[in-house]
Amino acid sequence: MTQRRRPTPAEPFLDWYEEAEEVPNPALPDGRRLARRQAWTRRCVKASVLLCPVLLIAALAAITHTQRHTPQAVLSSPQRAAATIAVDQWLAERPSPLPGASLLSYDGTTEVAPPKGYKGAPLTFRAAIETFTLVTHPQSTSPAIWYVGVEVAIGRHGGAVALSGPSFLPASQATSGSWDQGGPWPGLASTSSVSGAVQTVVNNWLSAYTSGNDAELHLAVGDPSPTHTYVALSGVAAASDVVVAAAPVGKATQDELIVEVELDLLWDHEREPPPSQTTSGPPGPQTTMDLLVAHASSAAPVVVAWGPPGSGPTLRPYENALGGG
Repeated sequence: MTQRRRPTPAEPFLDWYEEAEEVPNPALPDGRRLARRQAWTRRCVKASVLLCPVLLIAALAAITHTQRHTPQAVLSSPQRAAATIAVDQWLAERPSPLPGASLLSYDGTTEVAPPKGYKGAPLTFRAAIETFTLVTHPQSTSPAIWYVGVEVAIGRHGGAVALSGPSFLPASQATSGSWDQGGPWPGLASTSSVSGAVQTVVNNWLSAYTSGNDAELHLAVGDPSPTHTYVALSGVAAASDVVVAAAPVGKATQDELIVEVELDLLWDHEREPPPSQTTSGPPGPQTTMDLLVAHASSAAPVVVAWGPPGSGPTLRPYENALGGG
């Protein structure tokens, strides 16, 4: 007689596991907890989106308020202000300590340190020497330069007071003719004359430059780019030029010449100087510019760039243009 084998206790569980479509994993977090976390995250994101503009406006308002109420005195040191006042009061005294002098520039500060190895009582203040440059008779043909120093005490809390009157020392002056000044461009041998064609294009450029007509200046420069714009001076009643130096630059194949000119500009509503004040140069205030002339040795030279005196060797064609291209 055959005996039937009884199923083991694990067999029903195996049958259920094999037939089940999804089986819970006890290692995973609780679904209700995940739902609460997602809801809280959504609330935080919404709150951030709503509050971000408000916080940005508040930050801008705080910055504006701070800038509006920041004292202007922080832009300068207290000792500089005290020294400047001392120099101004010194210059205003009568008789004048330095007749015809006026303040030209502030040059800086130098701290006066105690002797090396000082072991005395703690210092109650710091000292510094504030230095300035003065000029006497700046409108004369030979103005003099002076260096001025003022010793100032700076307190622990930032206050400052001048400890003494200013001192002054003359700056070394190079007399005319004592050294070879050379031309306006170091390393380049220059001449004071140019060809008639170059002089003509310089005159034409000046006429266009002071015409107030941007298109006329563009045409005078000969820039082929239609996207470039040149700005001409407006309000000039009369203009003339005198060539003071000229020198070739670059490779010989480039045929470029730099020219330094002194300009005499008379603006609208200004009067010409009396004939007694005229000299061999321009009768008005001396205004100097460097020009770059292309095709200098040809019959059709053209001024293609301009800049301050001394900039001639670095000028490049059409660099004064505005706009792309």
